[in-house]
Amino acid sequence: MKLKRYLLGGLAVSILIIACKTKQKTQSTTTTTTTTTTTTVVVAPAQSLLDVASVKYPGILQADLDAGKKIFTVDCRKCHGMDPIKSLEEDKWISVIDVMAPKADLTADQKTKLLQYVLSQRKLDTGS
Repeated sequence: MKLKRYLLGGLAVSILIIACKTKQKTQSTTTTTTTTTTTTVVVAPAQSLLDVASVKYPGILQADLDAGKKIFTVDCRKCHGMDPIKSLEEDKWISVIDVMAPKADLTADQKTKLLQYVLSQRKLDTGS
């Protein structure tokens, strides 16, 4: 998540720098005129995973999401690969996690954190 933020921030800064350095030069035989064009790029602040999760799960902590992410990236993906979270609908994720949690020996708390992370990340990725 931090990497995504840094990449988005870096992209925004790069666009601003490039836009600020855009110059047009017009020359005639006797005088030189320099016109500077400045473009302002407005970038909406990125919504964080915690912001999205807090709507559905009031009181959720970043530590809960981090724990769910760790379960997903370490335990789930070692067998199931790297399909994007947004590839399944919310109800399908609930079914998959209900079936797989006992097979993965997840506690009820781990299952809850995994489900909260996956559904929140899916909402962040899809916007719905």
